[in-house]
Amino acid sequence: MLRLWRNALLLAILFSKEVSASPDCGAPEHHPDTRLQDQYVNKNVYSDSDSARYNCATGYYRASGSPTVRCVNGKWTKLKLKCERKSCGSAGDIFNGHFEYEGDALFGDRVTAVCKEGYYLKGNRYRQCQDFGWDGKVPSCEEGAETTCPSPSVANGVKIRGDAAVYLRGQNVTFACNDGFVLRGPPEITCGPYGHWHPATPRCLSSRAVNCDAPPEVAEAVRTGPLEGPFESGTVIGYQCQRGQLIGEREIHCMQDGTWSSPPPQCQIEVAAEVTCPSPSVANGVRSKGDAPVYNQGDSVTFTCNDGFFLKGSQEITCGEDGQWHPDVPKCLSSSANCGAPPDYPNIHLTDEYLSQTDFPLGADVRYTCALGYRALPRRKVISRCLKGKWTPITLKCERKSCGSAGEILNGRYEYKGILFGDTAVAVCNDGYELTGHKYRHCKDKGWDGIAPVCEAVKCPPPPEVADAVMIGQSEEPFVYGTVIAYRCPRGELRGQREIHCTQDGTWSSPPPQCTREVPVEVTCPHPYVANGVRSKGDAHVYNKGHSVTFTCNDGFFLKGSQEITCGPDGRWRPDIPECLRVSAVNCDAPPEVADAVRTGPLEGPFVYGTVIGYQCRQGRLIGEREIHCTRDGTWSSPPPECQRDVPTKITCPNPYVPNGVKIRGDAHVYNQGDSVTFNCNDGFFLKGSQEITCGDDGQWHPNTPSCVSSPGNCGAPPNYTNIHPTDEYLSQTDFPPGADVRYTCALGYRAFLRRRVISRCLKGKWTPITLKCEPKSCGSAGEILNGHFEYTGVMFGDTATAVCKEGYELMGRKYRHCMDKGWDGRVPVCEAVKCTAPPEVANGVMSGQLDEPYLYGAVITYRCRQGQLIGEREIHCTQNGTWSAPPPRCTDVTCANPYVENSMKTGGFGTSYKYKDYVSFTCNVGYNLIGPSKITCGPDGQWIPSLPQCEAVTCDDPEANGFQVFHDVLLSHVMSQKLILP
Repeated sequence: MLRLWRNALLLAILFSKEVSASPDCGAPEHHPDTRLQDQYVNKNVYSDSDSARYNCATGYYRASGSPTVRCVNGKWTKLKLKCERKSCGSAGDIFNGHFEYEGDALFGDRVTAVCKEGYYLKGNRYRQCQDFGWDGKVPSCEEGAETTCPSPSVANGVKIRGDAAVYLRGQNVTFACNDGFVLRGPPEITCGPYGHWHPATPRCLSSRAVNCDAPPEVAEAVRTGPLEGPFESGTVIGYQCQRGQLIGEREIHCMQDGTWSSPPPQCQIEVAAEVTCPSPSVANGVRSKGDAPVYNQGDSVTFTCNDGFFLKGSQEITCGEDGQWHPDVPKCLSSSANCGAPPDYPNIHLTDEYLSQTDFPLGADVRYTCALGYRALPRRKVISRCLKGKWTPITLKCERKSCGSAGEILNGRYEYKGILFGDTAVAVCNDGYELTGHKYRHCKDKGWDGIAPVCEAVKCPPPPEVADAVMIGQSEEPFVYGTVIAYRCPRGELRGQREIHCTQDGTWSSPPPQCTREVPVEVTCPHPYVANGVRSKGDAHVYNKGHSVTFTCNDGFFLKGSQEITCGPDGRWRPDIPECLRVSAVNCDAPPEVADAVRTGPLEGPFVYGTVIGYQCRQGRLIGEREIHCTRDGTWSSPPPECQRDVPTKITCPNPYVPNGVKIRGDAHVYNQGDSVTFNCNDGFFLKGSQEITCGDDGQWHPNTPSCVSSPGNCGAPPNYTNIHPTDEYLSQTDFPPGADVRYTCALGYRAFLRRRVISRCLKGKWTPITLKCEPKSCGSAGEILNGHFEYTGVMFGDTATAVCKEGYELMGRKYRHCMDKGWDGRVPVCEAVKCTAPPEVANGVMSGQLDEPYLYGAVITYRCRQGQLIGEREIHCTQNGTWSAPPPRCTDVTCANPYVENSMKTGGFGTSYKYKDYVSFTCNVGYNLIGPSKITCGPDGQWIPSLPQCEAVTCDDPEANGFQVFHDVLLSHVMSQKLILP
């Protein structure tokens, strides 16, 4: 019974383990706009609770969500990472031209440069939004007619990119040849500044007709291969140095475009110790030429095989600089020798039946064929035969197959990397269309893979309904890209965007607005906070309508704005909350203009502390300070000057008189130029004309003197208020009957707040007051700058936002944006990574580090020398201003002469020859002092640094008199160890 219980318990444990084991997960799924991190790419099995992480694809940034997924019960959790296309912002400003944007300046979008009429484009016409910003540079528009090039054509070829009706300066065209033809010349040409294509238009030549020029000769070298032409595609030419070392490619071959695969090598002769090679011997063969007791470098030997044997290898071999024979010593094999596996050739292989065979009898044949994706050129030998242990050569040549066009896409196009085997065609939709199907097609052995995708119109969901609002615009689906919907509030105030539009990604451009009604609730204002300041009066837990607060700034800071603010009926502080700005950060307002004067100094803000503005009079004499400067507290140092014209006599105007009216301001006995007078009419009369007139420089009143017209209650022109004026239809009217209404509106850049009376009525010859209050409009954020930010003077009408880039980035576009009536003017600029030109090559040097463009700020390049010493900086880096931190080094052998210092000896750096950076140290012999440095170093120019020292003899002063002995003919100086004997 005990055994039975034990077995049952064991079965239960095993069963529970089997049930509890969770299944594994396969490779993580692919998600749009993302990619797996590198460490997970090749992993195909994941245990339960294992995780994997994603990155955003190139050109996308992480907008929200976690990048991690986890394996749970054999399934991957849902990826919450959301990646959005990076924004490039403004592509820059073009003087006398502009950019036309094909999208919202997001990754992959393109802009086209367009010049004004009478100007032509200098530079690239297109810029594309890349992962690191806009590629290329901002072009310029030069005055003159726009340059065009004639339409280029290539016989037996097609344009695969850049086809156009008119070809403007800077446009590119790419060509490809039809089947059976190869391109001779560059595939891409550019329309040059003088209406010519650069380089010259290429040619498509028959595959059989493309030959290379004669291969170049190399000094001290022997050429192998055919000695005379024609040199057809595939011809191989070899070089062997008779003396010296071969530098470069040992073999070059004629390519399909009629050029050699690489430059010829060189034979570098080095003087070295005598090199010898061992005596060569070949079994069943003899040395027929070159037999010698000793074989020095460069000696050659020729072999001949005995009867019944054939030579395998080179008949002639040469003693090389490494003490070895080149080529290897040959062998004499029996004429009945078999052949091994046939050789392979580029893009050519054996037919399947021969692939596994490694031993072939004398006379055996094998057949070759082109690799997948390649086609044979006609009339070529494809069979090789085993003769005397060697395979006879074949002449088969294979070229990549052409796939031609990948097809047409309605509302889109293909962009080609090429049209030959292995090339890729990328499907691109027009703005407002999205791709359905595969984006990429690849040129395969049988043609383009897959099928052409479709570009479907981007659709947005129905626009959201808004309570108490009326929608204006399209009312039925589909709502495609660009559809605009407007909202209007019959009652209440509209808060938010009045218009929204369907965007490129199928969403509405912003949330819908709201129609708000006033609710009689307790109005409170948020806690007012001023950085670098304190609330000196009025501090409270809750700030109700009418509550006031007073601020004081900390030491070193200055108050900008009102010291006291009050909580308004709309829950906002009035005036705006002030700022405590560092004294050095306070800017002045725009300097005042002066009539008849020219201003010098900066024309646009910001006007920082210390900015100096000068004035020069066009006419008259300058009265006041010629220069004013911005002080620490953000004010100008003095009022602006005036330009006073020299007037020979004082100008006066006649005494103005208005019947049935009185002067309420400016009454005087004499009215000089510039004096003003203000009138009011008596009861029962209304003013017709301007209420205020001024004495002009012509002795006349301007405007004309008004009149008081009798009327049963008529009104004159309605009054103006600060930042408020009558609507346009009333501006020119000066006579209004009793009961007439006039509507007021806020000035440009101002908005009405709360419900205020905006209508004034003419009653008893007077206008009823209005309660309309207008405040400056807010522009909100000026936008986000990738790799930069905006610095604001404020966000209200008239304020300025200044674009500032991070270190390593430079601003493309306008630096300043101004808050205008409709929002911020201009576009958001872009901070582009600072780029350096390609690092300079160094003769006999090797570069390491980043080797591909772009070379961004901070990129480091390291040099080392193949030959010689490195002179200069080993590392250079791309600096903030787009230049390399130092000139490139040199690779050369620098030697300094053996330094000699008289009356000295070396204490370090012993030798007779010295290279760059070698050092020598000296000490002087006994009795000599060292004048100069004790250690010198061999410099980059072959001179010692610092200059050689000197050893000067030690001298003593005259001995002191002892009171007993008198000396005659005393020496002027005494050297060390010299004795003076007293008698």
